[in-house]
Amino acid sequence: MTKPEIISWLLEGDPSIRWQVQRDLLNARPAKYELERRKIAKEGWGKRLLDLQDSSGLWGGGIYGPKWISTTYTMLTLRLLGLQTNHPQAKQACKIFLDEGFYTDGGINFFSYSLKYSETCVTSMILALLAYFRYPDERIHAIASFVVGEQMSDGGWNCESPKGATHSSFHTTIQRWRDYMNMSVSSRKRKSKSAKSAPVDMNSCWRIACTNRTAQARSSTQR
Repeated sequence: MTKPEIISWLLEGDPSIRWQVQRDLLNARPAKYELERRKIAKEGWGKRLLDLQDSSGLWGGGIYGPKWISTTYTMLTLRLLGLQTNHPQAKQACKIFLDEGFYTDGGINFFSYSLKYSETCVTSMILALLAYFRYPDERIHAIASFVVGEQMSDGGWNCESPKGATHSSFHTTIQRWRDYMNMSVSSRKRKSKSAKSAPVDMNSCWRIACTNRTAQARSSTQR
């Protein structure tokens, strides 16, 4: 049980904290916490970030870089804060993601000057943002299909697979499932495809988490 003094302390914080405390810890009615959530764009951390968007719709002067302050990472932060899905500044950024990044293979490629394929992790992040902010564009379905198509034979994902990776990355897989599930939640009123994965068990988690070398070493010690 959460102590009352901790709740009081959290409620003294930013609107992005307060609305989630009301929803997740206090079980407040949607009308109450959504009222608090709307303040994110008007005060505190959310407003400070929104005020940094330039007239072209970008943050930090770029779409993916400079890392952490660019449009992609600012939008990811705004999503975590809980910015409302219909915010026009977020919609403007979503349009940029698609217009500048949608690639011939159906994914997102902001690096076509050096890469001739879409990067799985970046594509998944953009997919999650487009779904969260409910951007209305048919290209989103192609992006979702691209991400599902990148699933490896062991059931996971690895951003290094185009470079020859033969097994999934635990980190990449968890991130991709989180992004994919966010899309599913945001699009729950529409029928969506599910990833072609067998039920996850501890052996699957071990195989995905380990590198080939680690797995081979573990196998040799058990003989």
